[in-house]
Amino acid sequence: MVSPIETDNALFINQDAKFSLADLSAGKSLSLAKNFENSGFFIVAISGKIEVGEEVLNARDAIGVSEIESFEIKASKDAEILAIELPMVF
Repeated sequence: MVSPIETDNALFINQDAKFSLADLSAGKSLSLAKNFENSGFFIVAISGKIEVGEEVLNARDAIGVSEIESFEIKASKDAEILAIELPMVF
């Protein structure tokens, strides 16, 4: 949806942040990997039910993921997911 990488076919943003939207069918999964150094993810289950590692998220739940290079999201029910990658400032 939104990216600082002009070749992503997304709305350009002049920040080290990336917004991605996905529809995931029940039983399917997707992998996310960092695009930027020192970044993390904010994952929102807009609808449905997903698993991020050991955590289960229902509709409108969210979780932060940091200090990991890549991870998997699995849909327990058909789900719409928003993934926001952004700099982690400590």
